[in-house]
Amino acid sequence: MTAASGIASVILAAGKSSRMGFPKPLLPFGKSTFLEHIIALHRAIGLPVHVVLGEHRERIQAEIDLSETTVLVNPAPELGQLSSLQVSIRQLGASTALLVHPVDHPAVLRETLGLLVENAVAFPGRLVFPVHRSRKGHPVVFPQALFPEILAAALDKGARAVVQRHPELLQPVIVEDPGVLQNIDTPEAYRALTQP
Repeated sequence: MTAASGIASVILAAGKSSRMGFPKPLLPFGKSTFLEHIIALHRAIGLPVHVVLGEHRERIQAEIDLSETTVLVNPAPELGQLSSLQVSIRQLGASTALLVHPVDHPAVLRETLGLLVENAVAFPGRLVFPVHRSRKGHPVVFPQALFPEILAAALDKGARAVVQRHPELLQPVIVEDPGVLQNIDTPEAYRALTQP
C-alpha cells in the first residue's frame, strides 16, 4: 500500500545533540538505538526509508548499518531542522508526501505510523499529524503541495510558519500514543524514557 502511494519516509538525524551531550541517533533504546529502532518501525510498514545525517555523520555510519536505507547529507546542519527537511524535499520531491520523523521521538508506536500513512493515502494533499490528549505531536506527513513553500521558507521560522498558512490542509489523527509527544532532547528526558 505505502509503496504504491508514493510516500517516502524521512528520519531527521542531522543535529548536533548539544543539549543531550551525546549523539541522539546512537542513544541506546531497548536492544538497539534510537535511529535503528525508528528505521525498523518504518521498514515494518513498508516505507522506503531515508535518513538525513549531518553532525556526527561518520560516527553514526560507522556504528549503525544503514545499508537498507538511503542516506541524505545535510551539508549545513547547524542551520536547523528545517534545513534537513529542505534537503529531503530537494532529493525526494517526486514523492507524493514525506513522513518526517525526528530521531528524538523514538517512542512512537508502529500502529501510529500506520495510521498516519493510512490517512495520508485516504486524504491526499493533506498535512497529516498525530494528536494525543489534545496536543499535536510527531511524526508529520507533509504533502507534495507544500514542498515549494517549505523550500522557500525562512530557516529561522521553520516549517511551522508554512503549516499555519494552510489550516485547510490539516488532517489530525487522534492516537493513544504518548510517544508522539515525547521529545527526548535532554539527559533528564532520556532517563525518564528509559527508567520508568
